[in-house]
Amino acid sequence: GERDCSVQRRHQKVIEEAPSPAVSPELRQEMGQAAVRAAQACNYVGAGTVEFLLDSSGEFYFLEMNTRLQVEHPVTEMVTGQDLVEWQLRVASGETLPLKQEEVESTGHAIEVRLYAEDPANGFLPQTGDLLRFEIPELDECRTDHGVVAGQQVTPFYDPMLAKLIAWGPDRETARRKLSRIVKDAQILGMTTNQGFLSQALDSEDFVKGEATTALIGDWFTAELRDSLGTLTPAQWLLAAALLKLEENPVDGQVKLPRGFRNSIAFPTQCQLSIGDRDESLELLLNQVPHGVQVQGTALGESVELTILRWDSKVCAYEVDGVTRSLGYLRVGPNIYLSAGQGSTYLQDTTLRPPQLADGA
Repeated sequence: GERDCSVQRRHQKVIEEAPSPAVSPELRQEMGQAAVRAAQACNYVGAGTVEFLLDSSGEFYFLEMNTRLQVEHPVTEMVTGQDLVEWQLRVASGETLPLKQEEVESTGHAIEVRLYAEDPANGFLPQTGDLLRFEIPELDECRTDHGVVAGQQVTPFYDPMLAKLIAWGPDRETARRKLSRIVKDAQILGMTTNQGFLSQALDSEDFVKGEATTALIGDWFTAELRDSLGTLTPAQWLLAAALLKLEENPVDGQVKLPRGFRNSIAFPTQCQLSIGDRDESLELLLNQVPHGVQVQGTALGESVELTILRWDSKVCAYEVDGVTRSLGYLRVGPNIYLSAGQGSTYLQDTTLRPPQLADGA
């Protein structure tokens, strides 16, 4: 079978899938025969991957042969139900393959994304730092291949790929939606990754329609889209401020206001949060209600009202505009990391920061 690895950045693969939306049964047979002839021509024995370029007219051209399994081999394993690593070891030990080609059956569709420690908004440059939280949702018929754990430091001495996230479905759209959900709900806090970029790429129009080419990222990933990565909504800014003010340890999962009392009407609290060199002044008022804590205030010049429903020091469930949503977070002293489907966003509480002199002392 074949894998489609057209979605690339800097000539490196980002999304891979099997089977390819662009390959017909006839083309699959023709490509397969060409791959076999290439291996036979050099008496090759072992696992190997032959790469072809496919043009818009359906003609294909030999690109290279990798004498190994490739990063995207899990999508083949998901649709065939076979362990290619085991096959590779058996052949290297002198054994024969457990199945003939005609006995290999392909079922459904599988898609994989490569999760990298890189900054898509800055030319996809590799990133380093401390991985404070690394939690990937577990869904049926999905898998995660990873080489990192929470608390680990990501250094510049190795490839920046953190994990491969793979989803299988009976059809392509089911697999795509499952993988999109996994990417959005993953909590990868502490450093910059391509999580938000992957989320948007999986939902891009050409990829959804199965019409992605090697030009997809160059055409689709515009400056406007790049600048939108990691941006927070007014509700999320306000929620970050509220989470910094609430009790550190809720009772029985229920959100409670800070301890203390007041003998006058409540007044809004002024605060300032910062992302990098961007400062935002916020105004918020917290009120205990029967089903949580009501948060009212102003953020980014907009009036916002939301209700925090549940909170477990990792995930906050809240309701805004009649819709219940969830957001991962991690408090670090007076500051907070948010995971809002766009990767890790670090907000600092700069309310009490001394004024900065523009011209120095």
